[in-house]
Amino acid sequence: MSDLLKVWGDGAVNATKLPLMIGTTGPAHANGLYGYCRIFANLPSITELADNPLSVVVPKQPDVRAALSTLIGEAISPKNCPDMMVLIQKLPLEFQVLAMTSAAESCPEIQVEPDVINWFVQHAEELY
Repeated sequence: MSDLLKVWGDGAVNATKLPLMIGTTGPAHANGLYGYCRIFANLPSITELADNPLSVVVPKQPDVRAALSTLIGEAISPKNCPDMMVLIQKLPLEFQVLAMTSAAESCPEIQVEPDVINWFVQHAEELY
């Protein structure tokens, strides 16, 4: 599936491609990925999010919150960490954990950033 997504490019997953996706991975995985891609396509870019994190309105829908959490987690870096942490802390705790888990996997070097350390200290009781 990842090879198809690379060929199709960003934003190219649409209803006309769903039958090919189903044939490639089966209906459960294809429909899940299709739904995720539809949500992801409507999220702001990471640049838009980082430019003014205080003005970002956190969506109420859990599926959109999950997509936003993984987007932030995948895009975090030492350079944008302070802005991304502002965004992460605007999310409900369960989505903060999702974002931080994704962030730690995609960019382990952020674990020494002061904002990240403070987040773990602040939420240690809930996490452990």
